[in-house]
Amino acid sequence: MFEIFLLLPFLKISQAVCNPTCAHGNCIAPDQCSCKNGWGGVLCDQCAYGFFPNNGNCGPCSKCSNHGVCSDGPNGNGSCTCNTGYTTSSNSTKYCYICSNGYVMIGSTCIKCHETCETCEFNSTYCTS
Repeated sequence: MFEIFLLLPFLKISQAVCNPTCAHGNCIAPDQCSCKNGWGGVLCDQCAYGFFPNNGNCGPCSKCSNHGVCSDGPNGNGSCTCNTGYTTSSNSTKYCYICSNGYVMIGSTCIKCHETCETCEFNSTYCTS
């Protein structure tokens, strides 16, 4: 026990130091951060791709119903930009899931009306002529 006591003052326990500190993560090596989920950047101080700034946190991006692209990353706002032929109905939380005017749903794909018929009903699977 006496020998162990004498050795303890000579043991050095090192802890990684990040300067400046990691905002939303842990310092894992000198000046190297490991960010928490949703956070990115060298200091874990900005939203990672797939997330967007939301009231001081990083919220997950919508999948935009797999028919659009979410505005993500440090400058994102979480909005969806729908692919051509898709839109979002007003007051809906489902983004890019219906066909735009002039497009008709064939299976699960919005196709221009004139490729299958002359005119079609808005957001329908029916040709009107």
